[in-house]
Amino acid sequence: MVLSSPTFPRTYFQVPTVAVHMCDQRKQYDQCVSYVPLSVLEHYAPHICHLIEPDILLNRYRLFIRLPLHDHVEDIEWAGLYRLLAHWNHAAANMIDTPLPPTNSVSDAIKIYRSLQLMLKPEAETLRSRIMHTLHTTPLTELDVQTIWWAFQAKPEWPSWLDALCYNLVRFQVLSGQPCGTAIQLFIETEMLNMDNAQYCQVLVAYERHGLATRSRVRTTVSRCVERSFCRFQARS
Repeated sequence: MVLSSPTFPRTYFQVPTVAVHMCDQRKQYDQCVSYVPLSVLEHYAPHICHLIEPDILLNRYRLFIRLPLHDHVEDIEWAGLYRLLAHWNHAAANMIDTPLPPTNSVSDAIKIYRSLQLMLKPEAETLRSRIMHTLHTTPLTELDVQTIWWAFQAKPEWPSWLDALCYNLVRFQVLSGQPCGTAIQLFIETEMLNMDNAQYCQVLVAYERHGLATRSRVRTTVSRCVERSFCRFQARS
């Protein structure tokens, strides 16, 4: 859907600009992410243009991206959307029709994936499939694990990401690598301290499910970590 003509007069030198904000569901605690020409959003994100609002006083438009705010929204959604909008601006200015910026890691790709979701882009699902493939073929880094956890732990799609994460840790024995493995294990155990019993058990069961597949071949660091965590879980119950 292409937005209709501006409600304020447009002269030949005016380029309508959209201030893109992130905010909660009540449109509070908003933070401006970037300024983008209206034509750029009409080209790259037509599915969200119906949410653009005119701001007569400032002679421009505003787009409020509403999402449940969390402690790491600036590290994930804000960072991803800022990069995506910057790429669209650059691509439009240089007449390069590449809808997605390059990504060099799972962490980078997840941030772009989340920004595509927020902009209602169908390409999000294609990128998600690519990330999932990478999780089954390449060992994760500490930053990758952190980004997966912070991006999805409170979202409905968390079970599928948790499953892929645990598969990766077990398949590539990531936790036995030094120093990255120790840092990842410490991060996960610290995050699990903030979970309720159901969430805590969900993580342990995911570890155990993939650990069983390899335990007959090698006793992994993951398996030992799970057993220690099960003991702590039973003590909490």
